[in-house]
Amino acid sequence: MISFLHVLAIGIIIAGVMIGLSIGSWGVLIGPLTGIIGSVFYFALAKILINQERILACLQDKHPENSPPESSGKIKCSKCEAPLESDMLSCPYCGYKKDS
Repeated sequence: MISFLHVLAIGIIIAGVMIGLSIGSWGVLIGPLTGIIGSVFYFALAKILINQERILACLQDKHPENSPPESSGKIKCSKCEAPLESDMLSCPYCGYKKDS
């Protein structure tokens, strides 16, 4: 996806240059400028996606998701086997309602 956004942005710049060259005198300036301005959005979107992937990787390394803490002396959820306090009505990890 990120590579696609980069290619799309470069394609927009090239298209702007080509259109500018075909228009004439002012088009030589306006075409590439329009292409660059239009491609900034796609380069920025690619950068946001890269940062988002990096943040998700860091969070998964620091906090393994959906792995309930191990503890002794508690009951376990019937569905996901996460430790539960005896007075809980439902599992905080999977939402399964405890049988009475």
